[in-house]
Amino acid sequence: MPRIALVLCAVLAASVACKPRGAEVRLDPATFFPKLTARVTQVMSEPGMSAGFDGLLDAIAADATLRARGAALLAGMTADPETSAAMSGVMAQLQQSPALQRTVAELMTAHPGVSADQIGELASARIQATWSSPPINQAWMQTWNRLRTKLELGALPKAVEVGITTRVSAYFERNNARWGDRLIELNGGKMPSAERAAEIYLDRAWTEDRMRRFLHSVLASPALQREVAVALQRLLALPTVERELRTATKALISQATVQHAAVEVMILLLASAPAPAAVEQQLDQLLLPAPVVAALNNAIAAILADPSVPTILVDAFDHLAADPELATDVDQLINSW
Repeated sequence: MPRIALVLCAVLAASVACKPRGAEVRLDPATFFPKLTARVTQVMSEPGMSAGFDGLLDAIAADATLRARGAALLAGMTADPETSAAMSGVMAQLQQSPALQRTVAELMTAHPGVSADQIGELASARIQATWSSPPINQAWMQTWNRLRTKLELGALPKAVEVGITTRVSAYFERNNARWGDRLIELNGGKMPSAERAAEIYLDRAWTEDRMRRFLHSVLASPALQREVAVALQRLLALPTVERELRTATKALISQATVQHAAVEVMILLLASAPAPAAVEQQLDQLLLPAPVVAALNNAIAAILADPSVPTILVDAFDHLAADPELATDVDQLINSW
């Protein structure tokens, strides 16, 4: 998650300070953030929303340039002898598992005469289908929510703060007075307390239905799909990104605990209907151990320190902000309540 809606929510809550008629209407963060996070999590866990993100990812993955750069990056990562040996070890563990052998037998019975390669493709398709199912998506979201609290994204370089934060702040400044007037109006013409202002704002602007409509529209946006693909192309072309991903992959895949958890996750996903709690437990074992978090944080810090990254992010933001349809979607969510 740290997905589109959550980012917008965080930026908005950090920036809004409505100042109507010479008085200040403020939102209480302790009231606003927990309820907003719960609503965003609920919306994100819905099957329809998962399908929307899958559609966005499919559109991005269809970009030929991005596919080529991703394939080259993966080839470079797996070319390292230690990484390659560790990955082979993981596959060997999986192939020896009774669960995989049962799956192969089931697939051979259901598809007589298919080749070994085709059996592998069918098993891979089963894993992907199970991973995309709503209960397993929810299990992943639970793990992700725990992981994101451990990631040290830190302050982005100054260029990003100047390039993006100031643009967002200018939007809020243009609308603060009107938002404050609106909060007073909805409070019966009286100045609301910070807690009451947060409740009113949540129930008028950030309803689940409004977020749902916003995300459905934005995720299907050709402009978003295009700009994310272009930004990823540029990021994957950076030597820093290749170096740090290769280093992190090597550090993680060489750990026995990571190998075991990866195998256990794949075994669960091979089942026709794995217990979501079991998948969530293994995802926790895979992604939450301290060495895994440390490796991720080291890679993030090194990548963000590359001077090319702020330029790529600001360029993407400017291109998205200039798209009239996306601008209308954002304005409908944030400004039209």
